[in-house]
Amino acid sequence: RLDLWTNGGGDVTVSGAFNGTTSESVGLYVHGDGGTTEIGANITSNAAVVIADAVELNASVTIDTSSGNASVTLLGGAPAGASDGIYAANGTTVDLTITAGTGTVSLGGDAANGTLAGFGDNSGNGSLIQNVSVTAGTTLLYAQTNEVAGNFTVTGGTELANAGNVSYTLTAGNITLGTLDSLSGTTNGLSINATGDVSMGLIGGTTALADLAVNRWQHPHSHR
Repeated sequence: RLDLWTNGGGDVTVSGAFNGTTSESVGLYVHGDGGTTEIGANITSNAAVVIADAVELNASVTIDTSSGNASVTLLGGAPAGASDGIYAANGTTVDLTITAGTGTVSLGGDAANGTLAGFGDNSGNGSLIQNVSVTAGTTLLYAQTNEVAGNFTVTGGTELANAGNVSYTLTAGNITLGTLDSLSGTTNGLSINATGDVSMGLIGGTTALADLAVNRWQHPHSHR
């Protein structure tokens, strides 16, 4: 197990590949204390990966915990409350791939810290991630607003995990989701904005959504 902590808002940079095997439940834990975790290489672990921080990708990155069906958590902000989101370094075009087998992936928050920031461009200080692909048993979306430049793909179940009965917005090119539910005991809603195709599995099979809107719009500079 590897734990990386900074104090006073310092940043953590992962520039080399991480390959970890452990008998513990967590393989990699990063806590930036209000800073940013900059990732520029792949992360592989048989145990859980937790980035308790804002996340900036400096290259296309794969996080793979499938060998242990372990969870992946990207808070999008420090537990102390910083919430800069999950984004690409300014001016870059990069992809994020998460493969967790049957494990759970939590994005933009988690059960302990609640809702932080999701996919975006760090309020214009970064860039949108191009493509996001997640394979997991369940993907929990905590942040209400998520946007990527290209495709957003989830294989497995997707749950709107905010406990506050809120309206979500997901903006991307092509959007593919497996089953789609609200958190048990809530009625969260979802508005999808896509420039391409939208594909979803069973909706509300476990917990119904308050509403679902799908808007397919064309970029003003597109000639499709």
